[in-house]
Amino acid sequence: MATYSLVIRRLLICSLTIVVSRAITSPLLTLFLSTRLGLDQQDVGLLMGIAVFLATLLGLYGGYVLIGWRSASC
Repeated sequence: MATYSLVIRRLLICSLTIVVSRAITSPLLTLFLSTRLGLDQQDVGLLMGIAVFLATLLGLYGGYVLIGWRSASC
């Protein structure tokens, strides 16, 4: 098994924490949107779908910016 540096291990742990917290809060957010705000299932699904889509696009753009920033500094 490969051993990784401390920085890589910390990044992997942070990434895992973010993924798990997103998986835990998504059902709670769905319940909140439907009960407190009175949205029906289609509206909640649309909002959640838009949020996931935007998060994916912003993640791709952030990766592109970081790669460009890193190559410019070398």
